[in-house]
Amino acid sequence: MKVKSVGFVVKHHHPGAKTLALELAEDLVRRGYSVVFSTESQAIVKALVKALGKPSGDTTVEKAKMPSKTDLVVVLGGDGTLLSIARLMRTHSVPILGINMGTLGFLTEINHREAKKSLDAILAGKEPVIQERVLLEVTYRRGKKVLFQ
Repeated sequence: MKVKSVGFVVKHHHPGAKTLALELAEDLVRRGYSVVFSTESQAIVKALVKALGKPSGDTTVEKAKMPSKTDLVVVLGGDGTLLSIARLMRTHSVPILGINMGTLGFLTEINHREAKKSLDAILAGKEPVIQERVLLEVTYRRGKKVLFQ
């Protein structure tokens, strides 16, 4: 897997997620990778630009456009945060690295202490173990009326 651009989706109510995202992004930019954050992460992007002393190109996109702008998406949060981006990626085959910022995660298997090591291994081509997941779409109807989808 050749990675040139890494996207970040961050759980905004978790200060540790913001800090870790900034650390990972700074390291990536210094190493020549492009980083893109979801538009909700303006504070992280401002801190990144301040830390590096220069803008790093197109640094924010709407979550829905992230699959077309990145080669890998790093999700810092929990299973809910990961599922929010996975739904948007159902038409793209972009790998997602889920970093669990809490205590329990079934989909976000990497804990925050292993984040840099795991990301480095992916970028070096040593990992990942890619697990294809199935995403179901359900439509509930009563007669011809769609009640829930």
